[in-house]
Amino acid sequence: MNYKDSQGYSLIELMVALLLGLLVSGAALQLYLTSQVSLGTQSAASQAQDKGRFAMDQMLADLRRAGETPSNSQYITSQAVGLPSEVATTMNTSWPTSLTIPPDTDPITGSNAFAVTYYADPTVATPTDCNGFPTTITAGVSQITNIYFVAKASSYTTANPIMSLWCEGNGTVPTGISPSQELLKGINVMRVLYGADNLVDGVLSPSIWISDPNSLNTVGPPAVQIPVVGARVAILVQSDNSMVNLPTQATSIQVLNCVVPTNCATTVNLADGFLRRLFVGSTLLRNNLNPGNTSW
Repeated sequence: MNYKDSQGYSLIELMVALLLGLLVSGAALQLYLTSQVSLGTQSAASQAQDKGRFAMDQMLADLRRAGETPSNSQYITSQAVGLPSEVATTMNTSWPTSLTIPPDTDPITGSNAFAVTYYADPTVATPTDCNGFPTTITAGVSQITNIYFVAKASSYTTANPIMSLWCEGNGTVPTGISPSQELLKGINVMRVLYGADNLVDGVLSPSIWISDPNSLNTVGPPAVQIPVVGARVAILVQSDNSMVNLPTQATSIQVLNCVVPTNCATTVNLADGFLRRLFVGSTLLRNNLNPGNTSW
């Protein structure tokens, strides 16, 4: 028997083989972990994107209808100066007296609320508000008012301090149901600016964006009328699920005229592992663009 031909691997060869195996296994594990983080990030981004688009579509659709009426003779009166009466905004330090905020859902500091009023399409048999509650039809038409605001989610806890977009309409609410309903969870803050036209050029279009339309009231003598013709809404949206290996996020986020969490939404923790996206949308306010002629 030739023992020389039956010799195994040397210790050095085994160590080299083991090292190469570890390198290959480590590379495969790193690739797997990277793909998992990428998948989680894409999923979180998709969640935030879907929620943001839904919320913006809902609110901008209502803003575009502000002052909408079934006839020229039955339109909602619009102020000549400042914010039209069919759109109202307020900080959470002075909520509309008509707003019924559910218990334990304190509004978020630094967030805006806004109300939109318009007449429902007269061809709709049962008009409803933003929560699907039927509104009263008087003389063939139904006036709808929806108030949007950000407050604590119904599932809010100290361990999971999540906020939501809420809406309260003026529809008939069933017994035992709150008139304010939670539309969407994961909305950290909402801010609103208004576009005023302070250029005398014969064209009604926003030239400046301000937070307080009442600051543009008559200046004189002589009196100067500066109409508000547009609205801009911004919301900061977070993903549904937190991530362990979330890519580095910004330490502060500019939301129109405020900075989160420096001077608005100060309770928001941008390092809590949630992915966030900022959404901004603008629209014209029809009632001041064409006063007295706001029919379909």
